[in-house]
Amino acid sequence: QYPVTTSVTAGEGSFEPDSLTVGHGQSDTLTVTADFGYQVDSVTGDTCEVNPTGAGVYTVGPVTTACQVNASFSLMNYTVSLAVTGAGSVSPTSATVAHGGSLLHQMTVMKS
Repeated sequence: QYPVTTSVTAGEGSFEPDSLTVGHGQSDTLTVTADFGYQVDSVTGDTCEVNPTGAGVYTVGPVTTACQVNASFSLMNYTVSLAVTGAGSVSPTSATVAHGGSLLHQMTVMKS
């Protein structure tokens, strides 16, 4: 039996469970969950295969030695678009902002 440990290498998220004990040549699963506002960038194993099966579940194995599974997360980005109805303008009309970030727009109002 071999230990499978986990580590978050960037961003915010977690593993469930945070470690496994897997028999030689066997496989098991881990669930990887990004914290609110984050997304999963990558999930990799140092000495074992790690493959996604859907809904944040990853198969680890077949395990033939101790293994560490690493996950990295990044902030989600959102596109903000603005449009003018009537006389005036807004700048920029579209921009990307990271979760929790802010964006400054300039609006010009014109009398009709």
